Amino acid sequence: MYETILAPTDGSDGAENAVERAIELAALFNADLHLLYVADSEQFSADKPEAEIETMLDDLEDEGQRIVADLEAQAYDSSVDYVETHVDRGTPHEKILEYVDTHGIELVVLGTHGESGYEAAHLGHIAHEVARQLDEPLLLV
Repeated sequence: MYETILAPTDGSDGAENAVERAIELAALFNADLHLLYVADSEQFSADKPEAEIETMLDDLEDEGQRIVADLEAQAYDSSVDYVETHVDRGTPHEKILEYVDTHGIELVVLGTHGESGYEAAHLGHIAHEVARQLDEPLLLV
């Protein structure tokens, strides 16, 4: 039914739950699974020094690499045949939509809530923006 599935993640419980559903679907449909982590460059105050922001984004990218590597191993353990991981930096919903277009993604599986507080509202915003602009099927978990 689907040949390419994208599961964006921020490492939160809500995103991990969505990735678990994406892994199940990829195994079921024998689909390629793409895992994407976006270090959100919009979350830092503009009054911080550029060098400090760069260091924080570098740290987020390192954390993203660890997250997608762990999920990649989980996917292969669940009989997914092909997994591609990618870590990027920018505005999450824009990077998700760009990734879909660039990689011919047929289904996006996305969590609707991230961390608590600001992060929960923010990922809810990301899910809303992706849903509003995406032409491909979207499964919100």
